[in-house]
Amino acid sequence: MVIGSGLRAPPSTLGSIAKSKTPENIPPSMSKRKEKVDTSKKCKVASEDIPTSSPPPQPQTVSHPDPSKETATSSEPNQVDKDEELFALLNQLPEKAGMSPTFIDRFTSEDGWERMKRRSAKVAFGIMRMLANVSIFYFLFSTHFSGIDVLYFQTAATAVLMHDPVLECLEKAEKVEEITQAFEDSEKARKEEKRAFDLERQQLLEGLAKEKFEKEKLEEKIKELEKTISDHPDRMKEATTETTHKAVEEFKATEVKELEDKASDIASSTIIYNIFCEHPDLDFSILGEDVIELVQSWKEDEATKTRDGGASTSA
Repeated sequence: MVIGSGLRAPPSTLGSIAKSKTPENIPPSMSKRKEKVDTSKKCKVASEDIPTSSPPPQPQTVSHPDPSKETATSSEPNQVDKDEELFALLNQLPEKAGMSPTFIDRFTSEDGWERMKRRSAKVAFGIMRMLANVSIFYFLFSTHFSGIDVLYFQTAATAVLMHDPVLECLEKAEKVEEITQAFEDSEKARKEEKRAFDLERQQLLEGLAKEKFEKEKLEEKIKELEKTISDHPDRMKEATTETTHKAVEEFKATEVKELEDKASDIASSTIIYNIFCEHPDLDFSILGEDVIELVQSWKEDEATKTRDGGASTSA
């Protein structure tokens, strides 16, 4: 009988395994030896409740009853031989299952249990399931039930009963851890976004406060100027008049002078041109080089017009 991780046996079934070993299920050769078992031990095995949540006890060396020390009747020599053979097979069970004595001692010794506690829960319960299968196999086929046998069976049954629920709890715990991790990540992201928002808000508030301070300073300057104007209206009028006169003088010194020079040039050119028209052969060198160049340009224009007029007449 091997109970896997996917099967569950109710406590009533596991607790009544001893009761199910009735004479109908036991061979006739074993029924006689069964009658000699202490009735108090059988009642204890049948009535003891299986603990639902108890830590695995520290394994102890199972002391198998020595058939040579028991009182064997002349009608039971074959039964003793079968028991010895069964015990030998049980002792060989770990080796036949591929488990060395060192491997078994790793989990049945005190140091082994301490090491197993430090391992993950899945590994620990997997090992308990393996030991439970071996213990149940031994319990079903053994004809001698000692206190340590019952304790081993109860521990094995508890491990089998609790294996699947604990695995389900572990799976749920993993999901809870994933959800918790996702929540922590989202909370961390939310805090970072809030921190960035607060920083940007603080910068905007600082900029607004700076602009407000500058605006207040400008308003104070405007108030000071208005007060100065109201306190000294005559001085402001004089300053305005002075500024106006200064602008007019600057205009006369620049623009008006240029206009007067242009007007004088135009008048002089008109007089000289009229003289040139009346007396084209007059010597204008006494008036300066500028006038000579101007008269020369007029002569060239007159010559060009004469040639153009002659060409048009001949045509």
